[in-house]
Amino acid sequence: MTKKRKVTTQKPIKNGKESVASRRRVLPVPLRELRKLLRGIAWDHAGIVRDEEGMGEGFRKLNGLEQDLKKTSWSNVRERAIKEDLSSAAFFLRAIISASVGRKESRGSFIRKDFPKEDNINWRKNSCLTYNPETNTFLVTYHSAK
Repeated sequence: MTKKRKVTTQKPIKNGKESVASRRRVLPVPLRELRKLLRGIAWDHAGIVRDEEGMGEGFRKLNGLEQDLKKTSWSNVRERAIKEDLSSAAFFLRAIISASVGRKESRGSFIRKDFPKEDNINWRKNSCLTYNPETNTFLVTYHSAK
């Protein structure tokens, strides 16, 4: 669900005509709102206490946020930096949720409501993520800890 917001700029007059920069443009969700949404997804679906259902919901919300982010344009260097930071944060959050879904245990400060106990026999392993840019997904493999 993309909210639209009209943004108008100053209308400088050049020889009696408006400049191209003064034309109205419609932006999807503003960058500040996307930042707030991203923080909410991270807290609600990849925070300290997680479960399979919540992380699945986190993926769905993250997909929507990334679509809104792709549609958002920037008009100055500061906005571009914010957009790039948000893209990086969304990528990182996708990696966290991907690794979290695969691990069927609680360990350290990471608590799975659906797997509340630490399981050293099956999960004393290192997680390795490999990113596939064509599908925007991570493959998670596990390697024995030595």
